[in-house]
Amino acid sequence: MHLTRKVNVKDILFLIIIISLFFWIFLGVRALSVPDEARYTEIPRHMVVSGDYVTPRLNGIKYFEKPPLMYWLEASSIKLFGVQEWALRFWPAFLGLLTCLATYYTATRLYSRQVGIFAALVLTSGLLFNFISRLIILDVAVTCFLTLTLYSFLLATTASTKKQQTVYLAPFFINAALSVLSKGLIGILIPGAIIILWSVFTKQYKQILLGFKPWGILLFLAIAAPWHILVAQQNPEFLWFYFVHEHFLRYLTSVHGRTQSVFYFFPLIIFGWFPWVGYFLASFWEHVKKLWREKANCPHELTFLLVWAGFIFVFFSISNSKLIPYITPAFPPLAILVGKTISDIWSGQRDDKKIINLSCVVSCLFLIAVSVVAYLRGLLFDTAFNWHFVSLVVILAMFAVTIPWLRKTISARAAIVGNIILSFFLIVAIQLGWELADPRSSKELVMQIAALKQPGDKVATIGSYYQDIAPYLNQKISVIDYTPNELQFGIDHEDTSAWMISSNEFVKQCKVGQVFYIVINKSQLSFFESRHLDEFKVIAEKGKTLLVTNKK
Repeated sequence: MHLTRKVNVKDILFLIIIISLFFWIFLGVRALSVPDEARYTEIPRHMVVSGDYVTPRLNGIKYFEKPPLMYWLEASSIKLFGVQEWALRFWPAFLGLLTCLATYYTATRLYSRQVGIFAALVLTSGLLFNFISRLIILDVAVTCFLTLTLYSFLLATTASTKKQQTVYLAPFFINAALSVLSKGLIGILIPGAIIILWSVFTKQYKQILLGFKPWGILLFLAIAAPWHILVAQQNPEFLWFYFVHEHFLRYLTSVHGRTQSVFYFFPLIIFGWFPWVGYFLASFWEHVKKLWREKANCPHELTFLLVWAGFIFVFFSISNSKLIPYITPAFPPLAILVGKTISDIWSGQRDDKKIINLSCVVSCLFLIAVSVVAYLRGLLFDTAFNWHFVSLVVILAMFAVTIPWLRKTISARAAIVGNIILSFFLIVAIQLGWELADPRSSKELVMQIAALKQPGDKVATIGSYYQDIAPYLNQKISVIDYTPNELQFGIDHEDTSAWMISSNEFVKQCKVGQVFYIVINKSQLSFFESRHLDEFKVIAEKGKTLLVTNKK
């Protein structure tokens, strides 16, 4: 197939405006989520303060669970704007935008301009990908660069000239390296496995050789290797922990305690497409049937997209470590297929009655699920959350009622546009109610500490390390009687006696007049009573989290 379909600059400008609106509106309205956003803010904050961009550190000690690319990007935001939520979330939103634009470009080259536009809009407005693109986590970076890697390879296989092929292979090797710097070895293992499976399935064995161009391997190593070499030279313990513990043991064992059912991702990959669930299920079923019926004669690009999504789903489903964002790299190739189905509906080439009916049912189920979760978490009786809940109910009800009405009274096109508009308001409503639904942030208490503490005063937690205190205070915090967790590796390899203190040492410091501000859970108040530290008083609280101090 020759890539003769041109990409329209006006389309790109239009998509940048729409996608930016979806990803960047109210980007800084909420505090850092705990633990992930706070953790991935503290590590780059320490890089900026220390000037050491080679060895990642959390609360000042070595933290080798992930590679540094996202830390470096976030460090640039901190250096320019400080710890500002909107600036920190700029990079996830930008990478999400880049992924959507790449999806438009690839779908346009493979199918048509209309398919490209719908593929990008569907990916943008689907709940799961949109949320991932608003979070300071590493998964949006690896999703972006894995997507660019595989899109580049697919386009290279369809190139009509050697020059055009080289133009696509260069970003293939570059983005594979950036994938490795985003989240480790999966940056090459996943694309490699997908390419091999596709080549075997389509009997295009020679295409595998495209991934072994000598100049491309050198380009890949020039980008991916330097950090790994530098950090290993400076930290002898890095290689075993990073490659063995964080890659192979994480995947093959339950060492991280994230074991879930093999069916864990089934509801996520379905409801993650809301409000396009009906379109997604219809598209996926039809394209899988086409692949099954035509097999070797099936268009190679369709086979590639399905192998890509299928491998991601199976790979992480059988893993012993599962988290919601892991499935995200399967969404871009599926967005192209969904975009193709919507394009056919838009052009009147297929009927959408069953899709609309299914979407209506899913909207009702989603409404019920939101109501049940709100009830179980006690949010239905929280006056502060009431108007957020009402807005969610109204929007979800509109999906169930308005979309079928638009389809019946106006057209299928009106229903598609209605989905896009309503999804925008749904995303806004969820963003505005996020902190009330997930009140774990300590920001309010930390701001009070910042206003009260004097030089020499210490800030601490008991048992657990609260991820969001250090970045907001711009300093390390002390932990009393630490319960072994993710900081354990750093504790084992560095001297942490200055801030990792025992309860006996804590009592001694209090007796000699050391002032502490301590963030604790309500259940920990007995800690002070049992040690006769009556001078500690509660000065602020947020939900079940308290701020106590012995300052007179």
